[in-house]
Amino acid sequence: MYRINLHHLAPDLSAAGVEYADAQIDEVPPEKVRELLDALAALAPQVEYPAASELRISDGEALFIVQVKEGVVRLTSWAAPNGGGEFTAAQIMATITGTEVSEGERAAPVAASRSPGLRSALVGLMAGVILGANGVTAWKLLRPPPDDLPAYRLLEPDPARRLLAKVAGSYETGPAEGDRSLNISVDGAVHWVTYGKQRAIAEESALMAQAAQADGRLALLTSDRALIEIAGPLRVVFYDDVYERKAR
Repeated sequence: MYRINLHHLAPDLSAAGVEYADAQIDEVPPEKVRELLDALAALAPQVEYPAASELRISDGEALFIVQVKEGVVRLTSWAAPNGGGEFTAAQIMATITGTEVSEGERAAPVAASRSPGLRSALVGLMAGVILGANGVTAWKLLRPPPDDLPAYRLLEPDPARRLLAKVAGSYETGPAEGDRSLNISVDGAVHWVTYGKQRAIAEESALMAQAAQADGRLALLTSDRALIEIAGPLRVVFYDDVYERKAR
């Protein structure tokens, strides 16, 4: 069974927008996870900025972030090849469950419409609810090579959880246009944003991070093969930029 968090999505995935509150569904069986993925894939071409619609799917151990970007769904997870990318709903489900994509779905395009009964199925599932536009800048293209890393080792589960709990929070290089922010969650999800005018989101990326030690210092290894260095209780360094923790 899975836990699913919805962001910028209607409870039945019939629409997307910033007006929809975040929601969580517990105890979701695999077949309903697949229905949600199909629904998100069908909705993806209609999602427009500033909505940053996503599903976060957890089995209690691994986290899978499924985002809508430029009209398609993209997966971010340590369990995915190369940390993720543009996948079909079938490929995402296979990654989540650790199975192979069936031959009939291997090259299948993203579904363009939903089955008639999907909406009612999702509405019933949501009875258990408990309660951005993206691009690649020249700066990102000029980042250091992703595998140009110092020697590192991943931390054991208990110290890893403690480090993530300690580091979790929001950081930024500054508030001006062109500055960037990092939001680090206790589950290792990282939301990386570049500010536009008046702190509007100009670009954003979803990453996953694992607690590590590199050159004798604590750090987080991200799914794009870069290190977030822990420079102190209020400061982290990512791609040579210094991020200060924002006031709580």
